[in-house]
Amino acid sequence: MRNPRLALCLFFALSSFTLAVSEVAVVITAPTLTTGGVLQAMLDEEVASYTKNIQSIVNEALTKPLLMQSLADANTENSLLTGFVYLNDRRYVSIVVGGCASLVSDTHDIPSLESRLENFQLSSDYSLGAAAQPLCLQLDVSLARLVKGLGAQASFGYIPPLEYQGFEFSSISAQCGLDWLCLGPVGNKRLVRWDGLEFGLGLAWSYNSLNTRISTGESSRTLSFRPDGDGPLLPITVTISLDPQFDATVEMQSFALPFQVTTGFTVLGAFSFQIGGGLYPAFGWSDIRLQSVDGTTKISVDNYLESLISQDGYITASGTTDPVYSKVFGYFASGALRLLMGRCSITLPVIWDYSTGLSAGLNVGVSI
Repeated sequence: MRNPRLALCLFFALSSFTLAVSEVAVVITAPTLTTGGVLQAMLDEEVASYTKNIQSIVNEALTKPLLMQSLADANTENSLLTGFVYLNDRRYVSIVVGGCASLVSDTHDIPSLESRLENFQLSSDYSLGAAAQPLCLQLDVSLARLVKGLGAQASFGYIPPLEYQGFEFSSISAQCGLDWLCLGPVGNKRLVRWDGLEFGLGLAWSYNSLNTRISTGESSRTLSFRPDGDGPLLPITVTISLDPQFDATVEMQSFALPFQVTTGFTVLGAFSFQIGGGLYPAFGWSDIRLQSVDGTTKISVDNYLESLISQDGYITASGTTDPVYSKVFGYFASGALRLLMGRCSITLPVIWDYSTGLSAGLNVGVSI
């Protein structure tokens, strides 16, 4: 990354109570000198101070309890939309293809969100998270032969790792459920029709991963060594520098059991409006995996000591933060605007959880 701070900011902004980072360890091994002795001891002492500095930077970058919980909540909310229940004609089998995304924030003021992203620092921690499932296939079938008004639906979404401007994103989701149209429809579909009252119960799972390469930035220090203490020898000037890079991956995973009630009406046989609401227990979490990049871990020592190095020094960092969990229970309101064209439809579904955020999608369906 040309701009280390920007890379970190974008990563953690796009990337669940207290986040522990004790499992991510930074180890710096000093170069080995052929002379050993006093010079080696001095070099070891200076490199040890680097370890504390880099560990502090890593800890500061990873300790984001508000941000990480928002990411976990966003992934959970996104899983609800992958199994959105539509008021379907029970005579047909419906196939729906689409995608969805969710945003969780403690503010929905656009200028405020832009300001947070632009001014994000290593010490920043906001309630801001996002998740997505760009491609999802859903199948709805009628079980009316078993129970009048009963239907079943299942969906699966998958996006292989995609790279864009230094970021790698992947997503996978699965969902299944039952829905029961207990009342309706009533009216004339070509004019105005109430589409009935439907109950739905599902089980949803979602996984999102975002990876990028980050850098702490080049760090160098010029030192003056006096191997003989207060003796007559002139001090030795040495420059120690390192520029480590790390592969960082934010992973979000969630399970949800949504129950929802939906109703709506159709106008002129072409425009359908749905509203509803529901609740869900859920179990979700997010964490960060960090791994140092081979080839970027060497510690450079210039000037006099460079010719005395028998083995290079290096820096390594690896581990996974403790998971941060999403909330375990939530309520949501839902809605959808549908354009009906014979047996085809285009749908804009929305789910809003008043305590977290908003999910929206775009689907194209056909009944056969």
